[in-house]
Amino acid sequence: MQVVLSLDWDHFTGDCQDVSVNASCGWSCCEEKYGTTFDENGRGSVQLSPFDEAQVLAEVRRVARHIRRTERFVVAESHGSLYWLLGNGDRVFDLDSHHDNDDEDTRLTCGNWVLAAKRGKHIIYKRPPQLKDGRWSLRVFPRVFDLVFLCRSSPWTPWEFDKLFNTLIAEIARKSATPVRWYGHRAKELQIDFRYMEREGRLLVSTPVKKNT
Repeated sequence: MQVVLSLDWDHFTGDCQDVSVNASCGWSCCEEKYGTTFDENGRGSVQLSPFDEAQVLAEVRRVARHIRRTERFVVAESHGSLYWLLGNGDRVFDLDSHHDNDDEDTRLTCGNWVLAAKRGKHIIYKRPPQLKDGRWSLRVFPRVFDLVFLCRSSPWTPWEFDKLFNTLIAEIARKSATPVRWYGHRAKELQIDFRYMEREGRLLVSTPVKKNT
């Protein structure tokens, strides 16, 4: 059984309302859900984060410090991709602005992967309690993991914090025993800045991960 830390980027940027989104990963649902129109760079601005850059960076550092080490680190676009990396009875510790327990869609999506994994893989699922200052306590979470999974959730996160997303990846990658892997997308499609990684001395490989069998 794996011990898994599940991170949604929208945990760091907050539960955004009318948020800026990017369509770099081909998320047609952006237009359907928000009526968004995109410029030639695939970006539209209809959403805003409740947090400023300093607050997002503080949470990036807090979570990164909590992780002592992980065997694997996987970055994906959709939270639904985590389902395919889970095994029967895995322990999943989740930081997410949403509960992802929607039972209205029979297909596996980013909105119902928790429910699907509870039913199909009998995972042991835990979310942290909330502190008085609004943050989520990490004390109930372990510090050593078999897998850290981070999803971008582009339709629900503002592009203004792209640099901080890169920072989070770089910080977790330093704790990983194996190079970061990209699930289903190339790094550039997730707005990863390779030049930033090179400057940090942590140029990361871009290879697909194998599904857990």
